[in-house]
Amino acid sequence: MDTSSSSSPSHATATDAGDAPPTVVVQFREGLVDTVVIENCERTAPIVIANEFAAASIQDMDSIEGVYAALQDVHDALMSLGAFNAVNIVLDEHADSPGKLSVKCTVAEKNVFGLQAGTYVQGDQGTIEASGHVRNVMGRCETIAATVEQGLVNNTYQASLAVPRLKQKPWHLDLKASQTFTSNAKWASYVERMRSASVTLLSEDGTRSAGYELGWRTLSDPSGAASPSIVAHLGESIKSAATLTFAANGAVTSIEVGGLMDYVKASVSSGVDVELSESAEIVIEGSAGVIAGGAARVCPSDRFHLGGIAPWGSMRAFHVHGVGPSDRRRKRLAGGRMYDTLGGTCLCSLFGALRFDLPSPLLQAVGMRGQVFLQAGVLENGVKQAAVLRNWRSSVGVGVTVPTVLGTLELNVCTTLKSKAGDEVKRGLQFGLTPL
Repeated sequence: MDTSSSSSPSHATATDAGDAPPTVVVQFREGLVDTVVIENCERTAPIVIANEFAAASIQDMDSIEGVYAALQDVHDALMSLGAFNAVNIVLDEHADSPGKLSVKCTVAEKNVFGLQAGTYVQGDQGTIEASGHVRNVMGRCETIAATVEQGLVNNTYQASLAVPRLKQKPWHLDLKASQTFTSNAKWASYVERMRSASVTLLSEDGTRSAGYELGWRTLSDPSGAASPSIVAHLGESIKSAATLTFAANGAVTSIEVGGLMDYVKASVSSGVDVELSESAEIVIEGSAGVIAGGAARVCPSDRFHLGGIAPWGSMRAFHVHGVGPSDRRRKRLAGGRMYDTLGGTCLCSLFGALRFDLPSPLLQAVGMRGQVFLQAGVLENGVKQAAVLRNWRSSVGVGVTVPTVLGTLELNVCTTLKSKAGDEVKRGLQFGLTPL
């Protein structure tokens, strides 16, 4: 039996019990544990489970404490594969080998098929999402999925293949093919259709990833109102981008290289919580980014944007994409903006909040907390010190936060302290989602 561990299982046998899943016995030459019995693998290849035992070096353990620790690692590793509802590992004395231990591992596999549906709201956009998946049909704990997201103006169709622990290494493989239709007409007078394929390697602990995306993009202006700056990007183009992301010490850094080194886009975000008491804390968050090289050729969708309550580039008391460089539209549509938001190549944002428990036990039970916040940010084209220092925007407000499975929901009453001509200000009530 082949494994990626240098101390591999020395022998494996399988017994057939009619229609029941075969029982696989793995034997090791050395160590306190000499036998691992794997049961109930209906679809999962036994080598996947056997390799987790080998990777935990259970065959090298010479103490009962070491064996217990290794078995806990095996349990956690198997559950992290996402293919099992439960993993039961039993340790016992080996009946035929005095002084030796045997392990029996029984797994309960998840259903092959799965369906999910739901709705969510981000900013002022509502979306219905439906997805279906087929899991572990090839025996490697892989997931093949299809997803449809349908909104009033945006939609996405995507097929994906996710393979955990690729080649028994601590990396997950994610392959995607998708078509997205995104309307930016509200803030930038264009709609975008992207057909793309991507491949991503993600580390097991989620702190590092490397990916590449190749896509065919079409930008159009159905309204005929786009500003000259947007018109310059209309038509068809190819997107080619390699991305590296890594997290360390509470900071997340991303580097994207577009085309043949046409541009380099780098960003970093970080945050810290300072506990004042059991019921109150100060939250400080910051993000910064810069695009170097042929920034003028970067599609507006790929530039930095600032405004609203968003997963990245939030600026409360402003509309989504409501801050930064803009260009006057050729005509103003009824109820629409006068300017197109262009995005920028230099971004900096700072957020500070005092968050505290609310006095109601019921609100505390659902995780709702109060906050008082102050925020400042700037978005410019080019790293010009004078412009960056002069064009900071700021806002202040109070509100509540509620954790959800999609992120942290914020509901605030806020106002601007400083804005610029062309900004889209949103004073008063504002809500949105930020990542957990």
